[in-house]
Amino acid sequence: MLNDVQPHNSIKYVDGQVTEEAKSLFTFLRNISGEYMLFGHQNDTTERVVPSAIGDSDTFNSVGAYPAVFGVSMTSDTKGLTSLIQDLHKKGGMITLEDHMPNFTTGNSFYDVTPCVPYILPGGKDHAAFLQRLDQTALAVKEAVDTDGTPIPIIYRPFHENSGSWFWWGASSATKEQFIQLWHFTVHYLRDICGVHQFLYAYSPNGHFASTEEYLDRYPGDDYVDILGFDVYDDKPTYDSDWMKKTVKDAEIVVSLAAAKSKVAAITEVGMRWNAEDGLKLDGNTVPDWFTLLHDHLIASEKAKYVAYLMTWRNDNPGIGNPPAHFWVPYRNHPEYGDHEMLTNFIRFYERENVIFADRLNRLKDKAMHKSRINITKS
Repeated sequence: MLNDVQPHNSIKYVDGQVTEEAKSLFTFLRNISGEYMLFGHQNDTTERVVPSAIGDSDTFNSVGAYPAVFGVSMTSDTKGLTSLIQDLHKKGGMITLEDHMPNFTTGNSFYDVTPCVPYILPGGKDHAAFLQRLDQTALAVKEAVDTDGTPIPIIYRPFHENSGSWFWWGASSATKEQFIQLWHFTVHYLRDICGVHQFLYAYSPNGHFASTEEYLDRYPGDDYVDILGFDVYDDKPTYDSDWMKKTVKDAEIVVSLAAAKSKVAAITEVGMRWNAEDGLKLDGNTVPDWFTLLHDHLIASEKAKYVAYLMTWRNDNPGIGNPPAHFWVPYRNHPEYGDHEMLTNFIRFYERENVIFADRLNRLKDKAMHKSRINITKS
């Protein structure tokens, strides 16, 4: 078995004081990988293309269940973020937090690739602005406790796609050494200064990569990462493309590393982009069975099937009177456009016994934590 089940006290976490709940989440993800794969969706209940979607979620509206993994975005509205995390936790899902931090040097968005990293590290002229953002993060998550006052475990995924050139923390704007310094300081500040102990830290460069060495090129080190992930999008998909094959290869590299390093492997962002930007097409999608096809390719590999979860991007609210234009989960019963043409395939994906949404997550947790391999059937 590639991913031997290990008790969580034998794992070296980034945080030596990490909460028992975060340890249990890590152990659960390791225990289910290879047999089950969790589905996640970014901003699932805060953005949607169907205004009256059941549960305020296009995912729930489409299949009758929330995703197993809820992606949430950092915001300066710390109270709102705390409340959102608590609400999603009650819905039965896991939480992963990303942060598209603004460029602290120019004041512009994360897409401004003006060099920023040297100026936000200790001693830099914009260090205080960076600390303010980390303080806001700590404030929001430390208040995110369940009804018993227990901190809710969160997978924290900062500085994603750092191997690309489109963010200020990317390879075109920060040297390898600068990026690693940035990651180390971020972990140190949140963990040791702010006292955040409910985080599992996820590293997620952009795919594809040709080798293990390429994946690890800007890797901050085993002591600073709990989850090995990658982001990859199928741009302008076609059936004769080699994208699926390359993505499986990416997954195999990451899974092998995770097994060797006692980490968890994940596809932290994935999806098809009909025009290389906007997700699913309103109609006329070139690979309408994309969801099941990707899953088929992953589980056909004795290594890639050990990806614990995959998460697709958000369903942007198009605004009143505008057609859906930037979305990754197929919609059902849109007031003007009806059912999306890929809805049937998404339902088939959901119905697979080894694909997990939130409706089966708690039952799977009970069995996985007892190292049971009893099948969890759809309700």
